[in-house]
Amino acid sequence: MMAFPDLTDTEAEVLQTVHAQEGADLYDLVQTVGAGPRVVQETVQHLARHDLVHVSGRHVRCTGTGDQWMRQHQ
Repeated sequence: MMAFPDLTDTEAEVLQTVHAQEGADLYDLVQTVGAGPRVVQETVQHLARHDLVHVSGRHVRCTGTGDQWMRQHQ
């Protein structure tokens, strides 16, 4: 079984939003999560370093690892 990193509330909310929407735009995440752009950007970068999301330009989507994290935490 894979060990997942502990996520902050903001990280978990961003990951849940990306997962629920099957991908999200960075600017939409700022609005949805209600955090500032820098916080969302740093959060997405942290999630990407743990292979939970993939970022392409402004588009963010869950990886297989991110999907697994969501299944374990729902």
